[in-house]
Amino acid sequence: DLSQNSLTGPFVFDGPFRSLKGMYASDNGFTGTMPRGLPPNLNELDLSRNQLEGGLVESLCATSSSGSSARTHALQSLKLDGNSKLGGAVDGLFSCYTGFQTISLTSCGLGGSIPSTIGQSTGLVELVLASNDVTGTIPSEMGLLSTLLLTLDVSFNRLNGTI
Repeated sequence: DLSQNSLTGPFVFDGPFRSLKGMYASDNGFTGTMPRGLPPNLNELDLSRNQLEGGLVESLCATSSSGSSARTHALQSLKLDGNSKLGGAVDGLFSCYTGFQTISLTSCGLGGSIPSTIGQSTGLVELVLASNDVTGTIPSEMGLLSTLLLTLDVSFNRLNGTI
């Protein structure tokens, strides 16, 4: 656990970090883009309250030579709250990977809409997208998650429509 220190610079998964199953490095001063090439056995990643910018979808999705997306990691829990310059579109989070159990992305500068493919994330227990710029409606496919989803927080966005 590297949380609540004064660590700075870009965050990379090199050396001993490549074999970790959990990485907790919140409340530091890490900068730059999200690390690419997540370790294949990494289950939990918490880089909340750092100063990361961009690269979220690129970090989670690998592109094969044919241009199709492929899962390259075992990530189940992703927490990046408070990285206000992270940005990107929520749609992309579920475009290539649906194995999440926990996603917490409060105040990350995210836009876009919640995609209908979220219904394929059948293990999702917690989804927190509060205080971003997410637009559109809550897709009906969210109903497919009703048996497992325990926490849904999409407050302080620009959602509309019916639920």
